[in-house]
Parts: sequence; C-alpha cells; structure tokens
Amino acid sequence: MSEPNTKRPRLTSSDSALEDEHALILEDLDKCQIEIDKINEAAAEEVLKVEQKYSQIRKPHLQRRKEIIDKIDDFWFSALINHPFLRSIIDELDEECLLYLRNFEVEDREDTQNGYRFKFHFHPNPFFSNEVLIKEYDIGGEEPHTTSTKIQWQPNMDPKERRKKQNGTAGKKGFREDHLSFFEWFQDDEILNEEVADHLKDELWFNPVQYYVLSDAIAVDDDEGNEEEEYDEGDNLGDDVELIEEEEEAIELDEGEDDAAEEILEEEESGAGELGE
Repeated sequence: MSEPNTKRPRLTSSDSALEDEHALILEDLDKCQIEIDKINEAAAEEVLKVEQKYSQIRKPHLQRRKEIIDKIDDFWFSALINHPFLRSIIDELDEECLLYLRNFEVEDREDTQNGYRFKFHFHPNPFFSNEVLIKEYDIGGEEPHTTSTKIQWQPNMDPKERRKKQNGTAGKKGFREDHLSFFEWFQDDEILNEEVADHLKDELWFNPVQYYVLSDAIAVDDDEGNEEEEYDEGDNLGDDVELIEEEEEAIELDEGEDDAAEEILEEEESGAGELGE
C-alpha cells in the first residue's frame, strides 16, 4: 500500500492573489467592527448617564411610595406571595419567616451597570436576629457573583434544616428537598440564579401594587361567587314555590270539578225520584 501524499499543493499566483484579497477584506471588516465597538461604548456611557439622572429623579417618589406602603400591614408579604413566579419558591416554612417582612428595597450600585442589591427589612421575629438581610449582585466583572448577609438563625429555626427533618413525614405538603426555596436562594452565593433576581428587580420592585391588589381581586371574586351561589339558590327556591303553587291550584281545580260532578249526580238522582212518583 502506497504512502499518502502529505505534500501541500503548490500555490499558483492566482491562489496567492486570492489569499491577499481575503486578508484585505478581513482587515477592512476588523476596522469596521472597531468603529462599531467605539459607538457601543459611547452609547453605554450615555445610557449610564441617563440611568443615573433618572435614578435621582425617582428617589423622592420611591420614598413617598415607601411612606404610603408603611401604612399597610403585610404589604410586601402579600405582594411577594401573589407574584406568580416568586410564589413558586416560597413554601410553608419560608412563609412563616416572611410574615415578618417589614420592607423591601432594590438599590443600584454606584455605576448602576455593575450590579444591584436587595434589602429585606424584618420585624423582630423568633426565626433569626438580623434586622436587615442584603443580597448583592456584582455583574460588572468577568465572573459575576453574589454576596449575601449571613443569616443568624435561632436554634432549630433554619428552614433548610427543618425541611430535612420534616421531609420524612408522609403526606407533608410543600417540603420538596430538590425544590429551590426562597431562603435557599438568598443564602446560595455559588449559583447566580438571575431568574429570581430579575423577577424581584424588574417586576415586584418596579410595580408592587399590581401584585398586592391581586389579593383584593381574589377576595372580590370569592364574594361575587358567593353572591351568585346565593342568587342561584334564591332562584331555585322561587321556582320551587311557583311549582308548589301551580300544584296546589291544580289540586283545588280537581277538587272543584269533583264537587261539581257530585252535585250533578245528586240532581239527576233527585229528578229520577220525582219522575217515579
């Protein structure tokens, strides 16, 4: 068997010319991309300036919103558990802790593009001693990461440990070990998990009112449903009364017809007796 030919084919002058032309095209393309990158960098700087400007404009309105929310009991807890996605990571043990949630904030870092932080303020509670829990997202570097407040759990109050103990109880609802829970998300700094962060930052914080009023809407729907059931029962009762009245009229009519027939029969018998005499 002959050895394979490992020699490269000799380039002709036309091939060399094509390579030179291709190199020139790539050089032009690279120059064009450099200009586009410069424009993108300039745009990012302008966007940063606009974001910083409106961040300052927004502050007094956010403060005013906070003052109003402070007048509503359990506002942030209700808004949080009414959010379709966030509700899915809150189990019964998380709920027990979050019932003490007093305030929630999202703060941009100084340059706004490099990250943000979540601040959860709590009333004094039997679960942990921290008054504020902070989770910060640093997304400006080559390796985005998070840092979180170490939660000072009271003895036997860590939901993760309680969940492990209660997982052995048959039929216990809401304690799936493989399911991400709220406080597991908060304490886990190894996995970025931007999905939870995006829902908190771009939806719950952006407009918490729309999620809080869901509880009122549900209550109204329940009340309307009860009224409809009562109305339906009233309609059925009215139908029953009407049916009973119709049956009573029919009975009275039948009784009247029977009385009339008896009178006719008596008259006929009386007439026959007179003729016989």
